[in-house]
Amino acid sequence: MWFDPLRARQALSPAWRDYFAGQTLPELQIGDEDAYHLLCAGLPEMVPPCLPRTLLEQMAWALLSRPHCDLVVYPLYVSIEPKEPVAVTYCRPEILEWIVSSGFLAVCRNKAATELAGRVDTADDALRLAPSLGILVEASSRALLAEKTALTRPMISARLGPRARVLWWVARQLTPAQKYWLKRLPSLLRALFQLPGSRQAAEQAAQGVPLARRSSWEPPFPHPDVVVRVPEPTGRIPVWIAMHWLELGGAEKFAVDLIKALPKERYAVYVTTDLPSENPWASAIEDEVEELLHLPAFLPPHIVGVFCDHYVRTRNLQLLHIHHAPRVYESLFHLRRFHPHFKVLDTLHILELPPHSGGFPEWAMQNFGVFIDRHHVVSHHLKKFLMERWLVPEHNIDVIRINVDATWFDPAKVPAGTVRRKHHIPEDALLIGFVGRFTRQKRPLEFVRLGTLLNERWRQAGRREQLHFLMVGGGSMLKDVREKIRAAGLEAVLHLHGEVTDTRPVYRDCDLIAMPSENEGLAIVTYEAMAMATPIFFTDVGAQSEMLRPEQLVENEMPVAPKLADRIWPYLLDPAKRRQLGDEQRTHVLRYHPVEQSFDAMIQVYERLLGGATEELEPRPARRLAPMARAKPCAAASPTSPCWRVPPTWAVAAGSTAPCWRRCPPAATTSC
Repeated sequence: MWFDPLRARQALSPAWRDYFAGQTLPELQIGDEDAYHLLCAGLPEMVPPCLPRTLLEQMAWALLSRPHCDLVVYPLYVSIEPKEPVAVTYCRPEILEWIVSSGFLAVCRNKAATELAGRVDTADDALRLAPSLGILVEASSRALLAEKTALTRPMISARLGPRARVLWWVARQLTPAQKYWLKRLPSLLRALFQLPGSRQAAEQAAQGVPLARRSSWEPPFPHPDVVVRVPEPTGRIPVWIAMHWLELGGAEKFAVDLIKALPKERYAVYVTTDLPSENPWASAIEDEVEELLHLPAFLPPHIVGVFCDHYVRTRNLQLLHIHHAPRVYESLFHLRRFHPHFKVLDTLHILELPPHSGGFPEWAMQNFGVFIDRHHVVSHHLKKFLMERWLVPEHNIDVIRINVDATWFDPAKVPAGTVRRKHHIPEDALLIGFVGRFTRQKRPLEFVRLGTLLNERWRQAGRREQLHFLMVGGGSMLKDVREKIRAAGLEAVLHLHGEVTDTRPVYRDCDLIAMPSENEGLAIVTYEAMAMATPIFFTDVGAQSEMLRPEQLVENEMPVAPKLADRIWPYLLDPAKRRQLGDEQRTHVLRYHPVEQSFDAMIQVYERLLGGATEELEPRPARRLAPMARAKPCAAASPTSPCWRVPPTWAVAAGSTAPCWRRCPPAATTSC
């Protein structure tokens, strides 16, 4: 309901009228006691394009999940914490003036709205007055728009009085647990000093009454009925893909590419993210999905399960595909409880080392394995883990590689010298690359040690060509890497390149790649380097041996730099040997690991779970996917276009007479 219906409606432009009419949270008639009230002021003529159709629904859930809060504000242009992910946080009265003057949307409880309506006439005055009436206001910590007019910390501090500045500084030092305790402190003190015969004391005493003696019972799981109006995806199957976040990573890139590749005439795709993040890859899929919700932006962790039940029920979702989303994993018990026919598929990439012993495969199976219908794993290494440790039946596991788009990662389509010119590396110099996050798992310091060893050996051998090293990435160990390079005296030959979205120029300019990782699943850098015909050498971790030859692997025992140096050395001395290995790598990828194979196989899994007839599915045309470019439907695509037919080497064990999972020609089935 509108806070001031007549005045607000007169001020709305046609664009805003259409926007509110299309919101998933419907408008109700005045007088409904269960309705929330909408306040808005300072709206521009046009609706900012980044505002989703679910905005009011998200704000309603933000208010519903915060019983202590009376009013939730979404500022259109003011960012309170520009450097932090979006979340709903306490908003000090001093900051409200900026929000009011720049434009906002707000959702308010009925009781608070009634109190405000009796004192003021407009929404902006109501927001200004709310704190003085004891109405607790919370706001999004930053705007979700392209405009980022940000309030920096010095700007906020300069506008606050001495007392407010001290309180603001103290709030910045507290942990979330400490803030939660302080918010509860007033109610705890009231409970401590309340009279024994009071109503509150009687209610608290009732909580200790045995279940058999109670006259009423509260359900252990809240089940609110939030009324929404969601467009029906006519003729399409609603599918929910739950992701960790939309940031740089091999698992995330696979999920993003899968979302782009799913046939939209068959599936209506709904996507959620699970952890606080800026989600820089959101723009890559926003045109490919029905909805994209960042759950931590408006939900506290304890209410995610309740919202997930609401989400499945209101969107009529048929299938959940989990990609490392811990909050959604934790919601599976309640999803199964209320939606027993709902299908659940999870994707697992890597077995983690301590302190994350096992990582998602171990944690998910230990706590939620009974609720999962089917498991997708990217390697036989993980399949063996599920079968031997958790006794998962083989028919409930699908090994589907991540694979690579070899038409995009094609050295013939990438000009040489881009990276070398940036770092002033001579064209005839040999360049050894490292591509990955600067974290303990990737061992970037061991690559610096490798550079020290090879540089010294190269100098002693009296080689004419220069030897250079390139580290592409960023992360928590960047400072340590810089110090290690400086201590080793490698500033002139070891170059830091930073994170990139398009890694092709890196592979094109490197003579080979060396990765001393402590642990991997099946690294995406392996697929990409092989497709770019760049020889790659790795520690023998995870499932790397399922892709690379023994001569490209070294034993994973520290220090690995000397062993990696010995393995690489013959290839540094022999250009023909490097070219031969690179060509063989690309040939192998083209034959056995095209990306279309992964997407077609995933669609087959979807269809089996949903009860579809997989044999009748038409082959899909190959679709090239740029790394993070927005994929648009191809108007020229024909359902009768030829598709790949060569089955993967892992589809059927060697010598087996079992049929290939794909309808391959007889010759291909025999070779399989």
